[in-house]
Amino acid sequence: MDLITTHRPPAIHFALGLSLLSVALGSCSTRAAELGRLLWEDNFNTLDSRIWNVVEGDGCEQGLCGWGNQELEWYKAGNSFTANGQLILEAKREPGLAGQHNGKAFTSGKIDTKNKLSVQYGMIEVRMQQPVVGTGLWPAAWMLGTSDEPWPKKGEIDMMESGHRAQSRAEAGFSGADINSFVGANVIFYADAACSDGNPTCAASTAWQNDNAYLAPAPLSNRFVTYRTYWTDSQIRFSILDNGVETDLYEQPITINDDMAALRKPFYLLLNLAVGGNFTDAATNQQVTAPLPAQMKIDYIRIYELDGQGQVWVETPDPQSGVLRVEAESYDRFVDTTPGNSGGAYRNDDVDIEQTSDEGGGHDVGWMDAGDWLEFDVELPAGNYNLSARVASAVGGGRYRVSVDGRSAGSNTVSSTGGWQSFQTQPLGTLTLDSSGRHTLRVAVDSTALNLNWLEFTPKEGPSRNDDVSGVTEIGSGEIEFFVNTAGWADLHYSLNDGGQINVRMPQQSGRNSFKVSGLTAGDRISYFFTYFDAGINGAVDSSRQTFTVGSGGGSDGSDNGGDNGGVDGGDSDGGDGGGTNGGGTDGGNGGGNGGNADGGGGSNGAGKVVPLFGPATQLEPAIQVDRGDALVTRFSDRARDRHAKENHFQAYDHYLSFYWEDRTAAIEIVDRVAKGGNSIRMNVRAENKLDDLQAENRWWYIGTNTLAEFCGNGVMTTNDNRNYWKEETYNCREGRPIQKGDKLEFEISQFLDERTLPRGRSNYYGTTFLYIVGEGIVPWSVTDKTVFTPGRTLQRDSVPIPQRARLGGDTTLHVQMTAEPDGHFQQMATNLGYENGQPFVQGRRVHHTSFLNGAHDENPENGVFGEMSGKAGTHYINDRCAGCHVRNGRAPVAPNGEALDKWVFRIGDANGGPDPERGRVLQPRNIGINNASAGEGVASIAFWSESNGLRSPNYEFSYGAPETFSARIAPNINGIGLLEAIPEATILAKADPDDRNGDGISGQAQEIRDPVTGESRLGRFGYKAGSFSVKHQVASAFNTDMGVMTTMLPSPDCGPQQVECGSSGAEIPDAEVNKLVKYISLLGVRPQRDYDNPEVRRGETVFNDIGCVGCHTPEQKTSQYHPLGELRNQTIRPYTDMLLHDMGPGLADNLGEGIASGSEWRTAPLWGLGLSACVTGGVTGGRGWDAFGLDGYERCTPDANFLHDGRARTIDEAIRWHGGEGEASKVAYEGLGGGDKGALLRFLESL
Repeated sequence: MDLITTHRPPAIHFALGLSLLSVALGSCSTRAAELGRLLWEDNFNTLDSRIWNVVEGDGCEQGLCGWGNQELEWYKAGNSFTANGQLILEAKREPGLAGQHNGKAFTSGKIDTKNKLSVQYGMIEVRMQQPVVGTGLWPAAWMLGTSDEPWPKKGEIDMMESGHRAQSRAEAGFSGADINSFVGANVIFYADAACSDGNPTCAASTAWQNDNAYLAPAPLSNRFVTYRTYWTDSQIRFSILDNGVETDLYEQPITINDDMAALRKPFYLLLNLAVGGNFTDAATNQQVTAPLPAQMKIDYIRIYELDGQGQVWVETPDPQSGVLRVEAESYDRFVDTTPGNSGGAYRNDDVDIEQTSDEGGGHDVGWMDAGDWLEFDVELPAGNYNLSARVASAVGGGRYRVSVDGRSAGSNTVSSTGGWQSFQTQPLGTLTLDSSGRHTLRVAVDSTALNLNWLEFTPKEGPSRNDDVSGVTEIGSGEIEFFVNTAGWADLHYSLNDGGQINVRMPQQSGRNSFKVSGLTAGDRISYFFTYFDAGINGAVDSSRQTFTVGSGGGSDGSDNGGDNGGVDGGDSDGGDGGGTNGGGTDGGNGGGNGGNADGGGGSNGAGKVVPLFGPATQLEPAIQVDRGDALVTRFSDRARDRHAKENHFQAYDHYLSFYWEDRTAAIEIVDRVAKGGNSIRMNVRAENKLDDLQAENRWWYIGTNTLAEFCGNGVMTTNDNRNYWKEETYNCREGRPIQKGDKLEFEISQFLDERTLPRGRSNYYGTTFLYIVGEGIVPWSVTDKTVFTPGRTLQRDSVPIPQRARLGGDTTLHVQMTAEPDGHFQQMATNLGYENGQPFVQGRRVHHTSFLNGAHDENPENGVFGEMSGKAGTHYINDRCAGCHVRNGRAPVAPNGEALDKWVFRIGDANGGPDPERGRVLQPRNIGINNASAGEGVASIAFWSESNGLRSPNYEFSYGAPETFSARIAPNINGIGLLEAIPEATILAKADPDDRNGDGISGQAQEIRDPVTGESRLGRFGYKAGSFSVKHQVASAFNTDMGVMTTMLPSPDCGPQQVECGSSGAEIPDAEVNKLVKYISLLGVRPQRDYDNPEVRRGETVFNDIGCVGCHTPEQKTSQYHPLGELRNQTIRPYTDMLLHDMGPGLADNLGEGIASGSEWRTAPLWGLGLSACVTGGVTGGRGWDAFGLDGYERCTPDANFLHDGRARTIDEAIRWHGGEGEASKVAYEGLGGGDKGALLRFLESL
């Protein structure tokens, strides 16, 4: 083993006794580690039995008396508990227990995550407080390997340990150091070179006679510090964050070499407060002089990705064997027929838990009688499993049964095993899980009596128990699962309600291919068949086409036509209507269909080979809200504001502050125990910088008596590290009673930053006003009144939840705007913006507002220059920043006649619709030239307007000459498009009816776009002719043609075949910045419907339905369960669009198509934000100021309304009257309405 000299030469020691091998420290530098996302954390609001085992005993039950270190304590369950959001491990002197606990005079606390949570790599952060260790206490936070190897072969990582012997302190170079100021870290592993008579275990230690420690300037006892372990596959580094300063415990990181392979495997966590033992100077009870009782307190543990590495397994199968062991005592729900815990161990409810002497130690659930049951939430991938149970009985006859998700999984009877602690493993049979994710496991006892230690799922090789090769099953309300039980690949081809065919490659696991479709309703009819590889013929096979009706309760309705076709690669698979793949089947390169007619075709709607963006294999960001069992936990983000949400006189809430992307967001976690029968609500707040000590307020329970921002539950939050703050209450001061379910907790967090730690910008800010309904979650709010403020009157402008039908954006829906800032509607973050997405959102916004010419920010010169973005705008572009066209995220204005339309996109082409020979597919007026640097592509402008019957249309002129074909498109508003991306393809295609089979005059069809990265066909969603298939594709397209910035998705500039001055290819902006912009745009919130209870608005909605507008403007959609962003998943939204292309008649037609869209076909525009658009585009006029509190300030909207693809419609009325083609019938019906109905319809549309 090579030894590297650090600050003093370490040496190899082969000493006697417990001496260990000293090892080398790496010579690599301690560069700044790149921390990634938070993988897991525990804030110890409760002691979660799904994660933690409470350890009991002195180790003798495991053949390790004194825990291998001659320790003097007995670990007792009651000494490990949580209080005030902290884990407490308490050591006590209990000499009265000399007749118990093997005669131990001390009790203490210890917990671990063995068999429940494991970690491999990452940055592990522990914030804790140690007691006065004196002589005899040994607090430790550490990890052990999860392998079955004996110690030390499994490895040990000691993140912190304190209370060292005087000799150990001296050998580390700190002779005479205060024991309460000294803390060390260690890594232990097996090494042949360490083997000796005095060290028979061959344990090697990095700490042996080495400087592995930190000596604090003040005692560490009774104050919080943070310990960090930086662990990758190549090194381990230990540090301590003490009073804001991070210091390494070793001078260099520890290099992990091939002799330390155990350190490249998963480990589990341990926390304990030991008393006495070999590592302290207290070998006997009498030598323990540390003051007792003593408490070790842990505030939190967090695990982050580090340099791209890091994984945490929670209640999942062992990452190496795939086996999941479910400990009986880790139940989530139970029924126990006898009161009290007869075993007195581990938990304090009616389940009878005792310490077990079975192999592995821990606990078992005993005294299980008829009628008792335990239920567990377990995470398992789809597949086949052998299920077994570890049981014992001294009398025999106990019968039990096991179910998973309500389906029987096996049963057995326990004969006498020879004693209540004589456990045996019983097989229960095999189990097939059809889906991955969380499953409900239940074990129920039918007859007395038995003890249960654990249940175990072991992966089983072989085919599914389902004898059918392929088929479909209904697995839940509105959800079905297709399956093909083969070990090879399988493709699914299906259509919904005679819509277009969708083709997907089915995810496979454990010899089974499966794919889920959700969002269905009873009566939906699915036609489907499969193409799969058959090993028996070494070729591909088509199944017969079948139909399935949702809600039929059975299997497929029957075959449409044909049968299995023998082998797609062996001959022509034309096969008739239902038999082959010519109806839109497998592409020749997608799994072996290369010998027959497998190319398919467009399907009935022209999108027959669409591959969904998201599916079961999509990696998901965390959900916004989870039921933790003991609490409802909601995690979201906030940003800083200048004023409060109900102060319309200040008009200073919706805008963005200077340097809004720096230090001015917060991550919030609400832990609602009242929702689950508890009595408190805790709010944890993570700030990006230190808050002011006297102004870090979290105001709860709005009362609005003396101001429009008055709360009765005020006060500064508690913090221990000046970054993480918290507040917890049990009392509702607004109602004068304890908190109850259904209470309206309106709150606002002050982000008053500490100006001493702030790099730049102002320090005093407020936050968003949120409404939390106890037991439910965060909801968008409206107010009870909007009258002028009257001091002394309680509950003015009190918040009330907006009804579901008015939450146009589902949970992303914003609260009503009460601050009279009509130009800011489209720039707000989603109400449910995720816990980790606050910073990416504002950082993406910075990209959106940055010039790619000079890096300047467009809102305030104080924001400076984003240097990394400077000089990116290419040789050909339209505008130099995103916000240059999307004004305040709204529509661009219509420029006066003769002025350059530099906020528009002109798609151009030759006579056949190909690219313009000299200018490409998009007119880029800002450029260096076509064939030289002097003659550019030219500028487009409106020459004049033609008007007839009150409807106008533009006439354009081009300075370089008119293209042979072109399509003019004004920049649209962009809020809500993340939700539109989340609508499943199947939902959209189900509405497609290109041949108008139902005869309603509406024949929408889906656009099909090639994915430039994968080559797959995608469903077009965005743009006036649905030319982009995802938010990222839309962003990359805008970068490419609108700003001339190349990305990895679209790395080549837009140029004509005869264009010489074209610019270079290759990505010019990092993917990380592109992804931030994508996240910002995806997570913009949607304003709610306004005046939703107004009778005229309700009447107008009825008219909207009656005259057929809903034929294209579909009111309601449901988003996918597979969208990666938690904010957008499973949302019921009301965008009023079917996302399909429709022929709108010759009046709106241009002469250049796109994809399958002709010049007269346009994608149905969403209607949310319709009534707000004019003020967003036009902005405001007037200065700041007001006449009275509660009256709107002096800033007023200057509306600039324009509608349709080229802004020709100046009013909603004009936009309706321009409808032709498939919209003709609705237009005619509109024109025939009486004045009252027509006014009501317009009032309804303006409310959106």
